Amino acid sequence: MKRVIYFFIMLLLSSNIAHTADKRILVEQFTSAGTGYCVDGTYILDELIKKYPDKVIVVNHHINDGMSTEQSQTLYNVFGASSLPTAALNRLDFTGKVANGENPYLIDRTLWLSNVQELLKETPAAEVLCSWYYDEIANKIKVFVISSLVKNLSYQQSLNAVVIENNVVGSGAGFDQKNSYAGLKGYEKHPYYNKPATIVGFQHNSVERLTVAGLWGDKLNIKKTGFTGESYQWSFVIDVPKTPSGNPVNMNNVDIIGYSSINETNKYDILNCAKGIKEIPKTTFLYSTNGTTHYVNDKVTINMKIDNQSDIDNNYDVVIETQGYGAKNWLVNVEKSNFAINSGQSASFNIDITPKSQGMKKIRVVLKDKDNNTFYSFTDISVYNTETEKLAILNLSDNMYKNLNELDNANINDFIWLMSDDYSTFGTNFPNSKLILMDNSDFNSLSVVSPTLFNDITSTGKKLFIIGNKIGANSKSIPKLLSFWSGLGFKYNEQYTKFDELVNNTLSIKGYKGDPISDGSQMTLIPSETSKEYSTYGITDFNKVRPVYSISKDPNSIISFRTLLNNQRVLFSAFNFFNIQDEDQRFEYINKSIDWLMDGLGEDQPHLSILTKNLNFNLVELGKSDTMGIAIKNNGNKSLQLTSQTLVSETSEYVVVQPLVNKSVNPGDSIIYQIRFTPISKNQSIGYFFLKANDPYRDSIAVTFSGKGRTSVEDDLQVHSTISISPNPVTQSAQITVFFENNMQNVIVNLIDIQGRPIKQISNGDFLKGNYKFNLSTDDLNSGSYFIQMTNDVSTLSQPIIINK
Repeated sequence: MKRVIYFFIMLLLSSNIAHTADKRILVEQFTSAGTGYCVDGTYILDELIKKYPDKVIVVNHHINDGMSTEQSQTLYNVFGASSLPTAALNRLDFTGKVANGENPYLIDRTLWLSNVQELLKETPAAEVLCSWYYDEIANKIKVFVISSLVKNLSYQQSLNAVVIENNVVGSGAGFDQKNSYAGLKGYEKHPYYNKPATIVGFQHNSVERLTVAGLWGDKLNIKKTGFTGESYQWSFVIDVPKTPSGNPVNMNNVDIIGYSSINETNKYDILNCAKGIKEIPKTTFLYSTNGTTHYVNDKVTINMKIDNQSDIDNNYDVVIETQGYGAKNWLVNVEKSNFAINSGQSASFNIDITPKSQGMKKIRVVLKDKDNNTFYSFTDISVYNTETEKLAILNLSDNMYKNLNELDNANINDFIWLMSDDYSTFGTNFPNSKLILMDNSDFNSLSVVSPTLFNDITSTGKKLFIIGNKIGANSKSIPKLLSFWSGLGFKYNEQYTKFDELVNNTLSIKGYKGDPISDGSQMTLIPSETSKEYSTYGITDFNKVRPVYSISKDPNSIISFRTLLNNQRVLFSAFNFFNIQDEDQRFEYINKSIDWLMDGLGEDQPHLSILTKNLNFNLVELGKSDTMGIAIKNNGNKSLQLTSQTLVSETSEYVVVQPLVNKSVNPGDSIIYQIRFTPISKNQSIGYFFLKANDPYRDSIAVTFSGKGRTSVEDDLQVHSTISISPNPVTQSAQITVFFENNMQNVIVNLIDIQGRPIKQISNGDFLKGNYKFNLSTDDLNSGSYFIQMTNDVSTLSQPIIINK
């Protein structure tokens, strides 16, 4: 029987004859050992399989127990599940078939049978066949999935497979099944009524261990518009999946489910599926004999081999498809691309790949028939240039490659991307790396280990670029992360969810004038597919942290900022590249961000630095001047031309800045600017002095100044004011009366002891001429002699007071 099946597989691959297909339903149940009502889901699925043994295929995604995988948890979140058990049927959208408010992708268990029966009446769009075997010597699983269309398909098709395990038994709360039907009144006929409330040693079946090509499958070289009779094969080799909780996979209990699905935004329909036949197939293999991953700084030769293990002689073409997000100008040379190979025979050829720039090149070597119609096999080859300076660390996400795709579109082709585990293993292969992009995409938040990772990266001389719209999610519960942020000079706020509903659910953000990245620009953000939230922050120390973008309607909500860690530049961006709506703005943001990070100074300060940023002239006598100097130093490594200076003040006629000329400042040199303040009235003067140099990646130098004018005679407290105290001596309380003949500024009224030490402040501020009364309580004072003292910038006036309690 198995021989007949594989003959049929080969017939599919070599012809385009339409045929009918068996409809099968993939039921993906979300379940948990810790949820007592999940035994009812198990019972219903067991009955479904008995009723339709060849039509219903079950995969159990475990949530928050000892069998839960990251992929199952992610799928649970993507479908918006909120209770257990529930199930997706062929990942279809049941909008219009469920009640308002119900999740259209997840069907209540009371409706599984009726919906399966309705779906089985439909004709599938594809026939799917699957075969697999386990190579015990190599400890590898080899799988083949074949899809042959029986209907024209206008959507993008992808192929995938899921590894499931039966008879999974473990110990403890992560495996022992809770049973809410134990002795439950009204359910006496339920098969779990007489079972204990916790079933120890419960056998879990169809447990998802690995979805091989990610949640949405591999598009391969499949055309988006598919036509009846077209066939595609997907072959892959994987390690035996690792499992949580020390519960290793038993290969004797493993099944493989192959399926074909739609791979479009927000459309996941599974076209058809099949349970894999376990046998070594007779088909064609294409593989690299010297490995599929290479770290080089020069040309590498890759040895390829084709094994025709089918029962027929075949003619093959080798087709090279360039993938990845690396350099575009590398040379790829195929020694030979046409082969005639008899049944049971092999052929070899070489592929030369020459790095022409930094980055990586990923190629897919595809084996087809002589007319490039029938797909047989493929192998992915990755070549990394070890001289690369920019690495991207990826975390698992449905959009994990989208940011890198945008880098490529922006003509930044010298990035190498690595999964987070690969970075810790292979990061040392890139000794010249200078910038690490941590891509958390639209799903992953920072964790308790993030501060340690940030320190490790920057302490080795690397800049850091952290992106992802949810990088702050869950931070409130991570004290180590909050403390780390506080030390840098900022704090995490709540996630920002106030989209502009009138503008297509978008979010407007605004940059900061003079910032080397945003420079006052405005951008519109669109939500990610799986998240409509952005993390926002508050700045507590603007000397340590520079805001780049904030929410337009809420300027205190910072969504992007830059800082310094271990003397290396760090840029946090709580949005992804692909969240930026306008493509031109997207590319500009990417380029300016990387320009700033890679500038090479190794410190987040301007080339021009200043020690004093605030000048307070206090009170300057009218008609006279006070001068204060500021030193501007070039701390950079190149000579700078001072290009402009600007004075901003409503009372700028009071202020003169010298020198007025622009000049060059060599590395290490300084120039002294004198700011002279000459008040002509007693009004408060506040202003700013800006100085810019010819450096495109630096803010201008800004100096704040303030001061007031005064006349010495008018402000003399001893001449123009009095103090009276009643009663004096005082027992419990006294009334202090102060009289000013003129308006007075910066007056402080204190109670002091006989040594002149301040005991209590009674008042302070500016006063108009007139009488002022203050109450003084003696409850917290000891008996003795004191003074009521009044001071300003000109003089001091005192009056003795005796406390006798």
